Amino acid sequence: MAGKNRAWRPLSYIFVTWLLVGLVFSAAAGVPVSELPPRPHPARFVNDLAGVLRPEQARALEQKLHAYQDSTSTQLVVVLLHSTGAYEVADYAQQLGVAWGVGQKGQNNGLVILAAIDQHRMAIETGYGMEATITDALTNDIMREQFQPNFRRGDYYAGLDAGVDVLMQHARGEFEAAPDVARSVHIPWWFRLLAGVFGLVVLAAVFYGVRRAWGALTGSGSQGKKGSPALAKSSRRGAARRKPARSTAAESSFFGFSASDSDSSSSSDSSSDSSDFGGGDFGGGGSSSDW
Repeated sequence: MAGKNRAWRPLSYIFVTWLLVGLVFSAAAGVPVSELPPRPHPARFVNDLAGVLRPEQARALEQKLHAYQDSTSTQLVVVLLHSTGAYEVADYAQQLGVAWGVGQKGQNNGLVILAAIDQHRMAIETGYGMEATITDALTNDIMREQFQPNFRRGDYYAGLDAGVDVLMQHARGEFEAAPDVARSVHIPWWFRLLAGVFGLVVLAAVFYGVRRAWGALTGSGSQGKKGSPALAKSSRRGAARRKPARSTAAESSFFGFSASDSDSSSSSDSSSDSSDFGGGDFGGGGSSSDW
């Protein structure tokens, strides 16, 4: 019975490994593109899908953000909708920035202000090139001081107008600090999570290998007195036990290839479709809050 349990251990390790990696990638997948609002054509900086702004208010914000892009190349996009559904508002805003390609390609100087009106939740998400100037702490302060007080009163235009002004003031001159931005490397949360799971899998594989090697050594010492047939039988059994380990390596390498292949294809799709904006990319910079 004990021998049968030992024979199932490699298969259980493979199953648990694939389960963990599958959970990580399902979480990393984020919000499906089908769940996001379609990219506006032509591009608009103010997208009031919840209908909380008067037409003249939306036009005033649009003109301000358009003029700011013309003078700095930085793109600030406002998205107001009723709800993000089951998705966290920060993840939704970040995925929307990627899908729409907010910001200039190569500079990644885009910023998304998203408010879910019915949920009383909002987020400010920044492109990679904005993270050195528009920090997480700064976005928290702006939401607390400019957005939240006005949003609580139902004055969405006042909150957006004041918040956008402060964001533009801080973002102005971003590209004079380009060397510092280049040295500031942001690692997405899903990559850190995947690296942690991979590290645990490696540690488990090393531990299992050490235990198996130690068992082979102690087993060969006790069976050596019984002659070479027993030792040969033990070697064949050890070789049979090693086959799942080779399968695990093959499967993990295949998984790594398909993941990178998927990432490259999805990024190429988003970059090819983002001509209306600038084709910028987003990391995980920014913050969210309620009001």
